[in-house]
Formats: sequence, structure tokens, C-alpha cells
Amino acid sequence: MVNFRHTVVDSEMQLAGYEMFRKDQDKAKGGGVLLYVKYFLALAEFHTSVTFHNQVWCKTGDLCISVCYRSSNTGIKGSDNNEHLLELITEVGNKHILLMSDFNVPNVNWVSHTPTPVADSYTKSFIMQHFTTPTRENTVLDLIFSKELDLVRNVDNDKCVSWITVLSGVPQGGLSSVSVLRFKWSILVSRRYKKGSFIF
Repeated sequence: MVNFRHTVVDSEMQLAGYEMFRKDQDKAKGGGVLLYVKYFLALAEFHTSVTFHNQVWCKTGDLCISVCYRSSNTGIKGSDNNEHLLELITEVGNKHILLMSDFNVPNVNWVSHTPTPVADSYTKSFIMQHFTTPTRENTVLDLIFSKELDLVRNVDNDKCVSWITVLSGVPQGGLSSVSVLRFKWSILVSRRYKKGSFIF
């Protein structure tokens, strides 16, 4: 999740060599999501039909790539935000996806597959969660989903001080810490493999 307003223009957030996909918070203060993907992947924008707020998507070939964030604050998102999330999972469940998310579901055990509405919806759609190491204290909040076991590999969790550190590579003090998941993925396109690296 990022904390940008509509007044922050795209040129202030562009990264050289990457295409940026952005979804700002609609009304409330803060919130929104950003997705950066390498230009060489021949990207197109992609939209779902559900009203889940913090989601942004792009598409390369038949692979739909997304970053999603579920706020646990019902005062901001409303009491029906969980229903919209389940609708989103159902809609993309029949697609080839790479979904990076923080759904704020600390009660889900992704190793033993604790029965919850969110976990059950992924199971029913045959969507796999690739990362099971705690990222916030003893909970697994930062997640990577796909429909293929071999799509995602070499997942690593880096502890950084701030997003400024992530983007600039220069350590920044005095700011809230974040977990950064780094991983590699491969997809078969026109009989040749495209490879990429993501930072989430």
C-alpha cells in the first residue's frame, strides 16, 4: 500500500525502465496501490469488474499481474469490503495470474490451510500461495498467489527501513520498516520463456 493523493502526478513516481500502474484511494486519506513492471514485457492495462478498492492490474500475454491491498479499517472501506475481496478472488480464479497482496488476514495459517472465507476461496479456485514465512512479527501478511506451482521461485524476504530505501537503494533512518519480498518467475510465451524479477 502507498500513501499518495491524486495531486501527486505520475512523473513524480516513474522509475526508469519500468511501466507504472497506479490506483489511488477513492475518498479516504492515504491508501492506494502501485505496480511497476519492466517495459520489455509488452504490457497492457487490465481491469476487473468488481468494486474491491485497492487493486491494480496489468497483462502480458495471458498472464494477469496484480498488486492488491485489503484494509482492515471498516470505517474507511465499509463493512462489505470482505465480500468484494471474495468476489475478486472468484473472478480471477479462472485466469492465469500473478497476484501480490497484503490482505490483512493474520488468522490464516498458509501452511496448515486454516479454514477461513479468504483461504477457502483460494482453495476453491485452485490458486496457490507461495510464501509462508512471517513478515510482521509471527504472521504472514505479505502474500504471492498464482495458478502454477512452478511460476514463482526463489522467494526471499528482505527487511528494509522504508520504501525510500527500496526504491533508492540508500538506507533511510527514522521511518517505518517494511518487508520486501523478492522472487523470480517464468512464463512460456510463443514457445520462448520470458523471465522477470519482482520486488513486492
